[in-house]
Amino acid sequence: GSSFQHLGPSVSLRGSPSTATFTGNISGNNGGTFGNKFTPQESLDISATIAVDENHRGREGFIIVAAVVGDEILLLNDEGVFVNSRTTSGQLISHSEKNLDSLEVIQIGNNIVPAELDIKQAAVDFFIGYGLFSRPNEIYFHDTPLNLIISPSTN
Repeated sequence: GSSFQHLGPSVSLRGSPSTATFTGNISGNNGGTFGNKFTPQESLDISATIAVDENHRGREGFIIVAAVVGDEILLLNDEGVFVNSRTTSGQLISHSEKNLDSLEVIQIGNNIVPAELDIKQAAVDFFIGYGLFSRPNEIYFHDTPLNLIISPSTN
């Protein structure tokens, strides 16, 4: 089986139809293992891909990465740092702004060791989405989150 998890089906904030598809994966040990349960000591790489709707390819847009932890929503900024959305006064933080390619590969995290961030136990749901500057209020994303569970024991 593929190490990439399909994060379907495609949904949007305002209900516009879209053929975009989203996949994601989380690996430990530099790709040695894939899954969603890891210990705080493991080094994690988290990535996602968007196959952009063909009607949106080549158009000016933006990519958003959100991590939902409990009732907090963290948004990945253009420096690769997660910012709590409560501190952004309702402003949407995009991870990048660009002409959208047919396939967008997003590095959500590289060599993240939860223990070094003082995280011993956590459940995180990642969502990846994109939008067009011509319709900034519409965001295309996926129904099924990329789920990560950090726990001292992986059983």
